[in-house]
Amino acid sequence: MVATFSVSVERLAVRKSAPAPLTQQPKSASCSSLLQRKGGGASLQLPAAVVPSVGCGFLVQPSRGELQAFEKIPVAVTMHATMWGLYTDVLIVQIGDLEPMRIPITARVTGNPLFFQMMGPTFNKNLTFNRTPTLHFGSHCCGRPAVHRSVRVTNPSPVDIRLDWQTFKVIKDDPQLIDLIVVVGEAFPLLDGSSVVSQEAQDARADLIQVHMRQHEGFASGSLFSVGSQQTMVPALSKANVTFQFVPPLTCDTDGDTFNGYALGYMSLAPQVKNVVGVVTRDDGYQVSALRMDLSAAVKPALLQLETADEEGMLYQLTAGSLLQHDGTILNSVEATSSFLLKNNGQMSLKFGMLIDGPFVLSNVLPSVGCREEGTYCLKPHCAAQVKIGFSLTAETLKGNTGDLQVTLFENQLHYHGQVKIKHDNETQQVLPLQAIVSLPTLRVSHEVLDFGTVVVGHTRELQVNVSTQGVSAVYWSVTHSEKREVLRAVFLSTSFSEKRSSCLRSQVRGHLIKPLRQFQTTNLKWNECNLMF
Repeated sequence: MVATFSVSVERLAVRKSAPAPLTQQPKSASCSSLLQRKGGGASLQLPAAVVPSVGCGFLVQPSRGELQAFEKIPVAVTMHATMWGLYTDVLIVQIGDLEPMRIPITARVTGNPLFFQMMGPTFNKNLTFNRTPTLHFGSHCCGRPAVHRSVRVTNPSPVDIRLDWQTFKVIKDDPQLIDLIVVVGEAFPLLDGSSVVSQEAQDARADLIQVHMRQHEGFASGSLFSVGSQQTMVPALSKANVTFQFVPPLTCDTDGDTFNGYALGYMSLAPQVKNVVGVVTRDDGYQVSALRMDLSAAVKPALLQLETADEEGMLYQLTAGSLLQHDGTILNSVEATSSFLLKNNGQMSLKFGMLIDGPFVLSNVLPSVGCREEGTYCLKPHCAAQVKIGFSLTAETLKGNTGDLQVTLFENQLHYHGQVKIKHDNETQQVLPLQAIVSLPTLRVSHEVLDFGTVVVGHTRELQVNVSTQGVSAVYWSVTHSEKREVLRAVFLSTSFSEKRSSCLRSQVRGHLIKPLRQFQTTNLKWNECNLMF
């Protein structure tokens, strides 16, 4: 005897469809190889079936046929799901004219249907996602503006899912094992601007206080890692963009710091899809697995290596006499230069400006590393530039008209102390000291008083005066006569801020004028003779 049979499900029936990859095909060979290296899901496929709008369905094979006497035919019931939840249905078996047999079906689906498009869906043999993508922010200077990275989240399920983001930072050798979370009211209420809209929290009085426990992996990251929008709505069968943010700290170790963290997107559902009577019930919030993105960033100080051409550093040595010409005139200025090398040994370009205390001046930068902004320089990774700094010596400089520059007098030398301030765009700075030593002239006369004694009328008496300098600076001097005081003066560049001092040669001669014979220019440790005749 032959009997016909049919097997069907009451509510959640699916039909076959051609298998189609969930992710888009790579646009280039390089993209394809990148997916293969990362173990991406370009070749993985979700179940090829048209699933009902609730997110789960059952496929019966064979669904009908003939049954011979004492024959047994295996019937496979396959479940296809794109959404988590506890599903219930009824399998109806009809054999001939017999009363149908109703077999209850219960299926619990776990896992997270969302995935980041940067990686694609990856499944293990149980069709659950088993890999966590990592978002690398790269290396940045401490104190710089926030760094943003945008990724796309894909929702292949037929249900709108809202993500509530929390970010954490991982601390090395953290002894804590678990996190105990106490929630009063709704764990993740819908945020509408600055207000909170949550009718569900008011209705669920029985769940006013909830306690959840999770594995401890990190602490709240604060402003280090964050998400642009605290809540992200991912529509059904669509995509949404999520922006992650990393804010480099203001300071870091000289060797740099590495920061690791992660972001958890807790999934929340609308009330009408959480509980469909007789079909599905779903949990959300802390009760289901969250969407996770690992975060990584490195911070290094904005630091340039400074190398001076001289072992003594940026030292300038001049003499006040270098302003003198052979005819006794004074030059407007004399400049001495010294250079140092700027090296960027890091992995990122550094922008900076240079502030230099006067009378030190910036002479040149080779090669040219200027930016569009005036006074701003940019040095690329593993590049160097030579900076030439000059010191301008003028008569005003010798008088001490140098603004806030520190000037000291020591052993007949003027010491000028300045700085080159290298200001980076993250408000940090490096300082290179500058020092200029200006040697002042020293003039000495062998006699303070010339006594000619008694001189017979019509005769001449000659006295010898020795004028010497003991410094490294040249001195221009001359001998003049004052008619009122009857004294001889030697005028020269003095030993203190170019004030004019005189060494007097007193004469006891009455009724006669003694004129200077000639003018002299003395150099280091040389004696000059001046014959005064009557």
